[in-house]
Amino acid sequence: MLTNKHTILKITAGKIENGFNAQFISDKSIKNIKWNVTDKNGAVKAEGDTDKATVSACFDANAWSVENPTLYTFTAEIAFDDGTTEEISDRFGFRWFETDEKYIYLNGFPFYMRAYIRGAAAHEHQ
Repeated sequence: MLTNKHTILKITAGKIENGFNAQFISDKSIKNIKWNVTDKNGAVKAEGDTDKATVSACFDANAWSVENPTLYTFTAEIAFDDGTTEEISDRFGFRWFETDEKYIYLNGFPFYMRAYIRGAAAHEHQ
């Protein structure tokens, strides 16, 4: 996400036990970041205060799935060294994909897709 003041927020979330990472990239020097993560009901799941441009945390979360697309909202108030502030917010979910020789797995469960493959290696259809 890119804000009006040109601060970039990049959130990475995979397996729940690894938590999430939020990285801030800005032209200005960051003095302090107050942040929190809320669920869809507004309940605070994690919060903190840091002077670094990276936030990492684990909390009791649910994995995102097609049947239950659980998203969380990350909100941060950034204070810069020049005295200006900025608020930034974005949504994210926890999900990961794995494969073996036969299947694709979403969050450790087989994921089935309906698709039509075109190309030289595809089966002939009349």
